[in-house]
Amino acid sequence: MTVRKSVLWFGEQMEIKLKENDGRQGWGHSDLEWLCRRIADERNELKRAIATKSDMEIIGECADVANFAMMIADIASRGTERHNGVNDKFRWAKYGTGGHPRIGLDGERTEP
Repeated sequence: MTVRKSVLWFGEQMEIKLKENDGRQGWGHSDLEWLCRRIADERNELKRAIATKSDMEIIGECADVANFAMMIADIASRGTERHNGVNDKFRWAKYGTGGHPRIGLDGERTEP
């Protein structure tokens, strides 16, 4: 798979923001609801940055929003105890069972 230059660049921006917090505990055991609230907080900061028209602030806040979304996706992809019915064999299209289709590690969709 070829990754777009803009995706690679933005991934670097995300990593820069993550490195600013390297001294903190990782997100592996974070509560998903808390992470969702953090996305909302960061979205509000992004709206304020857009109002200031500061490109650097906008980029940084976009990276913050994306990092919290990545954390949620990372936790969901590992099938933690937080997600009933999720195991290592499958990655879920949406967390939990709830009748959502499953995506196997090979990328193939299967219905529950």
